[in-house]
Amino acid sequence: MLKVRRLDEESQAFDRMLALLPGASVYQAASWAEIRSGTHACWRFAAERDGASVLVLQVLSRTLRGGGLILHAPRGPAGDLEDLAALSALLDAVRAAGRSLRAVALVCDPQVPEGRDGPLLAAGFRRRPRPDRTFGGQLPRRVWRVPLGPSPGDAERRFAPETRRVCRRAREAGLVAGPAGPDVLETLSRQMADAGDQRGYQVPEAGRLRLLYAAWQRHGQARIYACRKDGELLAACLATEFGGESLGHFAGSVPDRGQASRLLHWSAIADAESRGLRVYDMGGIPDDAKHPQAEGLRTFKRGFGGTEQCWGGEYVLALSPLRNRGYELLARLRGRPIAN
Repeated sequence: MLKVRRLDEESQAFDRMLALLPGASVYQAASWAEIRSGTHACWRFAAERDGASVLVLQVLSRTLRGGGLILHAPRGPAGDLEDLAALSALLDAVRAAGRSLRAVALVCDPQVPEGRDGPLLAAGFRRRPRPDRTFGGQLPRRVWRVPLGPSPGDAERRFAPETRRVCRRAREAGLVAGPAGPDVLETLSRQMADAGDQRGYQVPEAGRLRLLYAAWQRHGQARIYACRKDGELLAACLATEFGGESLGHFAGSVPDRGQASRLLHWSAIADAESRGLRVYDMGGIPDDAKHPQAEGLRTFKRGFGGTEQCWGGEYVLALSPLRNRGYELLARLRGRPIAN
């Protein structure tokens, strides 16, 4: 028997369901809703068949100036998207919840590989034109994913020889990398800002990094890694762990021909693998192949093994077609994204 439940006030139960499903992401977890709670309300839905979770969806709703709501589900829904009956029931529940509140549209960017979005299109979603952003959306469309395990050291054995050589030389030169505390976030912010200025994208300020870390830490999901030499911080990374995966959200380093940054990610990979995680997601690659940093980032990340994964991007489900057309037109005129 198929049914859909609302779990708005049951964040822990929702997270437990989510963590076991394909496509689970920390951006669908309660911690992200907490981070966005200042501007967004949160709805949670679970489609279950015979008591087992099939699909889950956390929706963040934002009130529009002219009235109504825009709904955003970053990295959602998660679960078996091939189950069209469950997907349809889940979306019917979202429509019903949004009807009285004049919801305009639902914007999603699930972890669905490019070219395998048939179920979403069949359910009424349409592909959103890619925005003019470095990483192809509010969350990266192209990411680099490194498989871990099953035994400690397996990931390192898949590193490129040059990456292993650089890490060995870094250790011989006195560089040390491993888990660290939040005291490194201020320096990480400065390192990221320098790189962002050079590469043409914005990065969060130190206050934002501290807010993210605090929320993720309250949910037991935050990890920080640092690389130092003689006490000097050379590189750092803020990561999260959820659903068996480690995701490196933000990383920065001093210019040193890659020694510190390679040793930093080696440390993060080894740490995640030692605790039984399945994947280390190294984060985004510019969506435009002609971007000046695209090939350099690919070359760097390729050295750790793994593969580039391209997700389908962002999808829009019009809940009120007329209001949605008006909202999209206004958003384009203002040069703003459809969802935020």
